[in-house]
Amino acid sequence: MKKHFLYEALCIIVGATILALSVVWFADPAGLVTGGVTGLSIVIKTLSMQTLGFEIPLFLTNLIINIPLFIISYIQNGIKFIYKSLIGMLWLTIALWFCEFLPNPLYVGEDLLLTALLSGIFAGVAIGLVLKVNATTGGSDMLASIIKKKMPHANITGMIFVIDAAIILLGLFVFGPVKTIYAAIAVFVASIIANTVIEGLHFSKTVFIISAKSEEIAKSVMSEMHRGVTAIDATGMYTGEDKKLLFVVVSAKEVHKLKTLVKEIDKTAFVAISETKEVLGEGFEI
Repeated sequence: MKKHFLYEALCIIVGATILALSVVWFADPAGLVTGGVTGLSIVIKTLSMQTLGFEIPLFLTNLIINIPLFIISYIQNGIKFIYKSLIGMLWLTIALWFCEFLPNPLYVGEDLLLTALLSGIFAGVAIGLVLKVNATTGGSDMLASIIKKKMPHANITGMIFVIDAAIILLGLFVFGPVKTIYAAIAVFVASIIANTVIEGLHFSKTVFIISAKSEEIAKSVMSEMHRGVTAIDATGMYTGEDKKLLFVVVSAKEVHKLKTLVKEIDKTAFVAISETKEVLGEGFEI
């Protein structure tokens, strides 16, 4: 239990640190408002300089906005619901402060496209690590969960999208349309990277095989590739002939071997291959 908590805490801390680097190194200097409290912090920092003559630090805005959200969420749901996200929020606040003192080895100057891509990659890895252990860093996720408690029929994903979209729209009025477009690119890249971190790169292939020599093919797959094969009763609607449909799941690198094996046994076999994003069970990682 202790090891499990330490692993989760490590994922949250590393993720929050990388997210802070994404903001401090790329998003903030380029004026890319990518949503969330960190995006709002960038807007407030710029506006405070323009109107008050001094900058309100990113970490301070992040802390001030999140405190009431966490208090309300604690009252609604208790400490068990928020303790991991509380770690994420507090560490992100600290990281937003100390990352200001770290030099950026990946500085790309005024190239907004590269900046947006790097911002998205860093943010995606960060968000993926935090979400992987069912935590958040507060902000729009926490606000959406609070609203969900008051409005049970509301869609939490939709609410997060609306909140983040409103913040990005606010950035449009502060930094203009060009930087807003690049901010949207960063958000898109971040979502892809985050999903990859959460789901992993262990994509498999589902293969369906129809052949007059299905039994021979099945035996060969099981003996040579050590993969399970399921035979499903099927009927060819054109011929009315009863056949066996073979169902096999293999890793991506095994597809060529499977196709070669089938072709050697029956050159006329029908083979259909599709992507499988996740497989649980013997022979595959869980």
